[in-house]
Amino acid sequence: MLFERNVAGVFRTTLDGRFLDCNDALASYLGYASREELLSRETWDIYHQRSDREKFLSQLQRDRALTNLRIQLKKKDGSSVTGVVNATIIPAEGGASHVLGTMVEES
Repeated sequence: MLFERNVAGVFRTTLDGRFLDCNDALASYLGYASREELLSRETWDIYHQRSDREKFLSQLQRDRALTNLRIQLKKKDGSSVTGVVNATIIPAEGGASHVLGTMVEES
């Protein structure tokens, strides 16, 4: 319930670019009609350039957690949204870590 009803966009992704889960708030911030629609996309699709995602991951892997990072993301229609992101790397069983985070739209 905390995940689903959170006003912040909540996400869980793999390091190789797959969405594992997100809430409706994240889908809405990014201009998608539903969380299912966003989950069908790759994480690379919400960045203007692939290098933006790579830079984010590099910084996250170095620091293990990011707090109040301002980041430009790409909405479904191609326009930009500035989000404030908090994220951490979560080790998963079998060694495949994933990213867990939140995003709020910067006003």
